[in-house]
Amino acid sequence: MLYIDGEIKDIHWGDEPIQKVYAGSDLVWQRDQKPLILEYEIEDREYAKVTLPFPDPLRRTIDWGDGVVERTDSDHPSHTYESPGIYVVHIYGRIQHISSYVASWPEDADRDLLKKVISWRDASLQITSMKYAFYHCNHLVSVPEDKYQAFTQVKTFKGCFLECISLREIPETLFEYCTEATDFYSCFHYCVDLIEIPERLFENCIHVTDFDGCFYCCYSLTQIPEALFKNNVAVANFARCFNSCKQLLVIPEGLFQNCIHVRSFGNLFCGCDALTQVPEKLFANCTEVTSFERCFYNCWALTHVPDKLFANCRKVTSFEYCFYGCRILAHIPEDIFANCTKVINFQGCFYNCYALAEMPRSLFANNKKVTNFRSCFCYCTSITGETPKDEDGGELWERVGKPDYPDSISSSWCFYECKKLSNRSNIPNTW
Repeated sequence: MLYIDGEIKDIHWGDEPIQKVYAGSDLVWQRDQKPLILEYEIEDREYAKVTLPFPDPLRRTIDWGDGVVERTDSDHPSHTYESPGIYVVHIYGRIQHISSYVASWPEDADRDLLKKVISWRDASLQITSMKYAFYHCNHLVSVPEDKYQAFTQVKTFKGCFLECISLREIPETLFEYCTEATDFYSCFHYCVDLIEIPERLFENCIHVTDFDGCFYCCYSLTQIPEALFKNNVAVANFARCFNSCKQLLVIPEGLFQNCIHVRSFGNLFCGCDALTQVPEKLFANCTEVTSFERCFYNCWALTHVPDKLFANCRKVTSFEYCFYGCRILAHIPEDIFANCTKVINFQGCFYNCYALAEMPRSLFANNKKVTNFRSCFCYCTSITGETPKDEDGGELWERVGKPDYPDSISSSWCFYECKKLSNRSNIPNTW
């Protein structure tokens, strides 16, 4: 039964079954076409209006699940239910973009009514964007696997499940047919109840370039599958990917093994308070990285940093606030930055690392291009011994103007409150 040109019509099958039904020039139904099926729960008559997340004005047939079937070509079609209950909505017709995040969205209450995605549509939907598809759908508890290849043309999943705070599980085959996807920016950002990431989730997403903030603030995650990014060789940006995953305990050593084109790991594990160690070969194959800014920022429980952690990262230019707030980190390997000869920025790198006991003598000996040491060891109150020296025994503040060194260096607060340094009296006020 379909709603076409103002009338509800029955479709009868004969010896020659009808394959497609058109209204004017628009295809509104075809045999074996799978509808997009959403489940909404109405608990209060005051908030009984459902608005569908379709910003594109395309002709569709919608069965609202309460006996009302309508055909509409409006963007964000809506319907008000007469009584509380659970309503299963079937949507037929084209949907190019699913999005719950637009300036004209009526109320947050509309988003809160969505409970489940029961079934994705087939490829005839022609979906090309899932950008902010279910943004801020606070009560969305489940989504299905993609059985009908709904996402074969989708390029972006940016913010797709952003702030879906009730979503606990992700089907392993959700993105199985997403071979064209390039962007998972903030896809599961603030999914605070998400407890596990399926290992094969991105297995076929071979063209992805951006995972920025993908699992940002997934507070309930305790582990990451080692093969999660095994086939994502094109990724350039992992910034903030696991930022504030506060219960994350372990990082698999081979997590980025095949990610050879990454440029940024900025804020990668920032705020992962339970993380105690970092695998030595974590970045071994990431030779194109230029930024580790805030990578381990406020990893309060971090006890150890491997000597060869950045050994192959020869193109890095910034370690700004990289280990800021690693409160119980007591030791810095002497050669940790030895191969990073292009670094220009160490601002705040070890700021608030209260437990650091010393600065290795040749810590920055090979980092001759640095122009910013501001607050690098600020409030490292336990450090004893002397400040790091150049290969000729020169001090960091003596570099300015020397051959192979910069003409100026930003240095304020570099050794602020490092009162136990034996050569503290020699440190200029500008440092």
